[in-house]
Amino acid sequence: MGETRADVRTTIRDLLDDPRKDFFSDAVVNRAISRANQIVYNLLAKRDPSIFSTEGSVTLPADTKSIDLSQSAPDGLGVVPMVIQRVWETDESGAVGTNNEPQEVLPTSQTALVDAYCNGSGYHSARGLSQLYYSMRGKFMDIAPVPDDERFLKILYVPANPTTLNSDSVEVLSGTFPHMHQAVAYCGAYLLLSKQEGQNAASITQLWSAAQSELISFGNFQQAQRNNRVRSYRRK
Repeated sequence: MGETRADVRTTIRDLLDDPRKDFFSDAVVNRAISRANQIVYNLLAKRDPSIFSTEGSVTLPADTKSIDLSQSAPDGLGVVPMVIQRVWETDESGAVGTNNEPQEVLPTSQTALVDAYCNGSGYHSARGLSQLYYSMRGKFMDIAPVPDDERFLKILYVPANPTTLNSDSVEVLSGTFPHMHQAVAYCGAYLLLSKQEGQNAASITQLWSAAQSELISFGNFQQAQRNNRVRSYRRK
């Protein structure tokens, strides 16, 4: 089990020697936890985004060249991705490609898409006859050639934000990597230090500094493990 917002708040109060809420209300601590949760998430994701990878399915209506990914499924992912890692075209059931062969939608530049729209090649793709391409424009995924019929996409992506901590029962870091959850408490306590004078300042700063080093090391380790798996696969 990982650490919930309530668990992290208790740890922060212990670190700041504020068990009776003499200095900080729960609302103030909760805001610090949310900020800390995002900071720790960003530190890990920047080292190796794949550790937070998730899949989503999106329906692309006929004659549609742009998807607002922030919309709820099936019109979007319900979030704005930090990184799009891979996109496939699927059938309506979610199966990938024909005969289980992936039909990948390839990334391209906005310039290439605009050129395709301007010269007419970016319009009206019959199923199976044209390679689809995409380019990101903020929260929008632009597609070319524009398909004649409804299409179904599977998207592997990294969310820009962890799960919102909107109740005490929600786990930090979207419930992943519980051994890193204490780092959120150390970061949260560090963020609150400027509002409190006390003898714990040095120790909390040291805890957060050590946690940052551990987060970076963990991210590097995960990335190295993934690279090794890729190299091993390619040698087969």
